[in-house]
Amino acid sequence: PGAPGISIFDLQSRIGHSSPETHNFFPKHLSLRRCIESAWSDTFLSPPALTYQRDTLVDIHLQWFEPELNPTYSSESLKRHQTGVLKLGRHFLNLNLTRTSTTTDWASTIPFGSLPFSAQRLALFLRALITSPDLVVLDEAFSGMDLDLRDKCMFFLTWGTTKTYQYYKSDETRYSRPLKRTIDTPPVGGVLAEGMHVPGLSQEQALIVVSHVKEEVPGLVRDWIRLPEAGTGSRARFGRFPGPLDTLEEGVWEEGIWGSSSSVG
Repeated sequence: PGAPGISIFDLQSRIGHSSPETHNFFPKHLSLRRCIESAWSDTFLSPPALTYQRDTLVDIHLQWFEPELNPTYSSESLKRHQTGVLKLGRHFLNLNLTRTSTTTDWASTIPFGSLPFSAQRLALFLRALITSPDLVVLDEAFSGMDLDLRDKCMFFLTWGTTKTYQYYKSDETRYSRPLKRTIDTPPVGGVLAEGMHVPGLSQEQALIVVSHVKEEVPGLVRDWIRLPEAGTGSRARFGRFPGPLDTLEEGVWEEGIWGSSSSVG
């Protein structure tokens, strides 16, 4: 009692949110960079409150996801990566170790609406995270996103830019699922070489994920709630995963959450 209330804008600034609804209403004419910078705006179109540090944060995010965001990206012609190949059993691991690009001017010339659908989803995902909000809400944020990119985003949630995300290609004609391996030494060159890295989610941040698809639930998630369908009169159900969902036994998702069991653990 007697304490000043919190404004809707203050509350909004503490929450990072990405959803199909945000995607539907986001202005398509804004540039990719302006899309991410709008995380520091009161509305989509109002001017963002930018500083040198925030500009640098945007640069780091854009550099780390440039292969997925820049339509003109080419690792050979632009020489942005030094690539090596390491044989692991029957598989070959492509190592993207070195980044030498230091400019992100391309992001200021690309309209958000001109990006592929998956890249638009990525831009809004980064917009939800870049301010390091107290609460991150990913409401079907990965739906419609390419599988490889989705897995890279989940890796980013945990490690940020402090680890290198790597893909591997099998010796068969089809690409296999990404192999998530980490290198303790961050990429060299550009902004990242100056020791400025973006960490993953911290223990001071809360994460809420809304999803009906197992593969779209990040490994960070432990506690879960299943809400009943409207009008059924059923109660909400609660449970806890003993570890990352993708490492648990088959059936945990279908039976433990959507079946009759009330908890997982």
